[in-house]
Amino acid sequence: MFKKTKEVSENLLSVDINKALFYLALPMAISILANMSFNLVDTYFIGQLGIDQLTAISFSFPVVFVVFNLAIGYGIGLSSVLSRLIGADEIKTYYNVGFIGIILSIILAIIVVSIGINTIDPLFSFLGAKKDHLPYINEYMFYAYLAMGVRFVSVSLSSLFRARGNTIVPSIAILSTSLFNFVLDPALIFGFMFIPALGIKGAGLATLISNILAFIIEIIFAVKGSFLNLRFTRLPKEKLFEVFEIALPASFANALNPLSVSFMNFLLAKYGDTFVAGFGVGVKIQFFILIPILALSAAVSPIVGQASGAKNQARIDETLKASLKFSFLWILAIAIPIFIFKENIVSEFIPDLKDFRFTNLFLTIIPISLIGYAAVIINCAALNAFGKAKQSLFIISLRTFVLFTPIAFLLKELYYENGILYAVALTNIILFIFCQRLDVKIKD
Repeated sequence: MFKKTKEVSENLLSVDINKALFYLALPMAISILANMSFNLVDTYFIGQLGIDQLTAISFSFPVVFVVFNLAIGYGIGLSSVLSRLIGADEIKTYYNVGFIGIILSIILAIIVVSIGINTIDPLFSFLGAKKDHLPYINEYMFYAYLAMGVRFVSVSLSSLFRARGNTIVPSIAILSTSLFNFVLDPALIFGFMFIPALGIKGAGLATLISNILAFIIEIIFAVKGSFLNLRFTRLPKEKLFEVFEIALPASFANALNPLSVSFMNFLLAKYGDTFVAGFGVGVKIQFFILIPILALSAAVSPIVGQASGAKNQARIDETLKASLKFSFLWILAIAIPIFIFKENIVSEFIPDLKDFRFTNLFLTIIPISLIGYAAVIINCAALNAFGKAKQSLFIISLRTFVLFTPIAFLLKELYYENGILYAVALTNIILFIFCQRLDVKIKD
């Protein structure tokens, strides 16, 4: 597996496209699952401390997610520029941009962490946290912010690997973080041998230590594998400007997805908790359906980026065709059994909920429509790799503001709570048609 992936990553412009997509996407799928387990582990152990501590960490998740989106956006920008430099065979510039890019990520991380730590009370009070929860939030977020600072730099470092088609090392880093956290969480929260019980503070400290240990692993791979050169010969200002030109819209686009889910919850809240809970279950199942697509989009980025740098339009067309074909077949293959066994699936998630109707409807109409959302994910990844992050942001904004919002308001008047699900499905279908007409072409 490791040898094959290395061979593929070294020949992204020539290796069989299906082989390249498979060997690059598989580690990313594993890392996505590992990243999910990280939050589940924290929630499980902190939940044993009490409802106040669990409430405190619930307030922290959206804030941590915002910081993570900033890191992801910066990483997308850095990876896009680096992959195109590799495709253009500008190796010296690749090392210069990579080194300065990591230095800038450290500076940005320090700024974000400093602001975060010094605004914990006013920010979380604004978000609705009660005074009783603020001490727990402070204990956890102090270390969580420091951990997000380390993660910010780690995501940037991962961009150096992904730009060259190496998804193994970033996946090892994320998997290591999850494993370290799984071991450290109970030891630091509840105490173990000579380690005192630190409560919710221990969860934050475990997050920090886990990220530091994983970062050390990744930096060793980066230096030893010649992905990072710890010096530079000139300051590539124009390329660094391009990184931020991509990073800002990419960060905003990433943030729109959770915001759209929050908006749907807002619309459903007037109909009762059953509908919000049912929708939440549906969204979780939808995320599992999309894991291969998200992993595939991570594989698309370096291939398209390098092909763009090499001015190889045929390779780009081949990559998008293969990716969209897989997406269509995957959604079709998973949507049919979900439709057939939807009642069994729902009962596993919410066995005590009497009214399954809304979640059943979700699993009836939404999964098959996800072919449209998958097309958006793949095309946006390609556009970001091209350096066309503004076009990517336009598509995400089109989905959220131009299509879903007005359609949802119209259909909920006609079909009440069911209209919101019809709006999601219709939006996905329209976007599928839109993406078929989308040209991802190299500039002349």
